[in-house]
Amino acid sequence: ITSDAIEINFEASQGSVDLSSDNKLTGCQGSELKDDQGNVPSAAADVNTRLPTSHRYYVKDLTLSCATAGRTGQALVPNVETLQITYGVSSGWQIDQPDKRRPVRYVDATHVTNWADVVAVHLCVLMRSSEPVLDKRETATHGYTDCDGKALTASDGYLRRAYATTVALRNRVAL
Repeated sequence: ITSDAIEINFEASQGSVDLSSDNKLTGCQGSELKDDQGNVPSAAADVNTRLPTSHRYYVKDLTLSCATAGRTGQALVPNVETLQITYGVSSGWQIDQPDKRRPVRYVDATHVTNWADVVAVHLCVLMRSSEPVLDKRETATHGYTDCDGKALTASDGYLRRAYATTVALRNRVAL
């Protein structure tokens, strides 16, 4: 099963990331973030501290993982078979025309022709049970619906379920 990956670039602040025990901004792996000079500023000393950073989310070895720029990834969630990401594209985003700010279709990254028209991201994670739920003597199959909405069956004994959500990009959509 192939899986997507996504990298999110943002300004880390007290409200957007976890803090270490000594009030330093941390990345998705718990490591302290550094500024352009290599210093690790304290968010407690300056609540307005903001550091440019990025988090890359991907599936490796049945695990949803995250890597911060320049670091090796860390496992976050086990038993993830696939991460599927599609992008909600508007018909020509315009701030003064609400109908132009809504997605008219969802496409994968290879079919986005103008990233300025992306107004939402649809995420789907296909999870798998940690152990088979069927005894090896049983021959029944389990049905499930994948991230594409297809009804499938599995005969390996593992239970599967897709979880999905759509996120509006706040800097592009007025809801």
